[in-house]
Amino acid sequence: MKIIVNTTSLIPPLSGIGHYTQQLLKCLLDSKHYDKNLIDEISGFNPLKLYTQEELRQLVFALDNEDTDKKTGSSLNQLKKIRSIAKHIPGARPLKKRLQQRILKKYTSNNQDTIYWEPNTILEDFDGISIPVIYDLSHIHYPQFHPQERINWLNDNLEDTLERAAQIITISAFSQQEIIDNFAIAKEKITIIPPAVSDKFRQTFERREIQQIQKIYQLPEQFILSVGTIEPRKNIKGLLAAYNKLPESLKNTCPLVIVGCNGWLSKEVEQLMKPLSAKGQVLRLGYVQQDDLPKLYAAAILFIYISYYEGYGMPIAEAMCSGVPVITSSVSSMPEVAAGCAQLVHPENIEEISLAIQELLENTPKRTELINKAKLKSGRYTWEQSAQSLLKLFSRFQVQ
Repeated sequence: MKIIVNTTSLIPPLSGIGHYTQQLLKCLLDSKHYDKNLIDEISGFNPLKLYTQEELRQLVFALDNEDTDKKTGSSLNQLKKIRSIAKHIPGARPLKKRLQQRILKKYTSNNQDTIYWEPNTILEDFDGISIPVIYDLSHIHYPQFHPQERINWLNDNLEDTLERAAQIITISAFSQQEIIDNFAIAKEKITIIPPAVSDKFRQTFERREIQQIQKIYQLPEQFILSVGTIEPRKNIKGLLAAYNKLPESLKNTCPLVIVGCNGWLSKEVEQLMKPLSAKGQVLRLGYVQQDDLPKLYAAAILFIYISYYEGYGMPIAEAMCSGVPVITSSVSSMPEVAAGCAQLVHPENIEEISLAIQELLENTPKRTELINKAKLKSGRYTWEQSAQSLLKLFSRFQVQ
């Protein structure tokens, strides 16, 4: 059996989909997990290049290094530039699809023993076994949180993808039910393979390491952390409003630190940050190196993730594994991920969010209780388990 995977999401800096794809590929390509009796070859493609198994291995492991741009190859860097330009060009998505289709057709003329795994949701044309990953249906329930071109693209192509898929992967029981309810897909056709957490987030750091990361990013002894792309769905506006309701004494001693790249419609959020940033009460770090992120989690007194809608919500699991108490939303998949180990709030209730922040900042026993609960659950968030589930799924389609 051969596997071919779309690698477009592996353009750094990685999004949530990029991390999901990279981590599963790392497990599949690692000698400890690679099953030669099951898989003959794993290759990849993007609109510019077809990757052999060795090239794919070099790519996914190079993404762990800080000098990623030097090590991921010229084609990926070219694709990064093209993607940046394409954001401003109408009709760029269909063009990308045509380019990827040309690359994919070069792979093989006989697809009988090949599984095409598509982590980027929409399937390319392929006459073999096709397995897409559908993360969520936010474009249906919250179209206001997406650019119109993305909505059109998903509306035009998702139903066809679901019909052509031999099996569908999704990342939570919540998303599985969403697909069933909206597209009348049989539950048996949808396999849940959740994201997981790198062991880096389970480390215990020495005090000097925490102090060093605080020095690098000019952070105080205590701070609240939020991690996520700056876009409307992540509800950073609501977080800022709730934080601003805290007593001045708490805001002065415990600033809100926001980590994440600018996404769609981020300028309004940046404007809302300015008065709080001027007082030193909000600190915007932007994108940070992946090696630094576990230390930032570990250094925080509290983590907040109050998105309006998520198919999963990886930062919740990362924070739980890092030993920091979590406040997250009581909607969509987030209670499922939190598994009873976080303080739940409604993302639209600013007063409730603010009171929850203040309670946890002032209530050390409550924070300790959440941390201890999370430690008991953190063992289930492993990429090895998710990769084994993926291999089990692939094996169902092995040609005898």
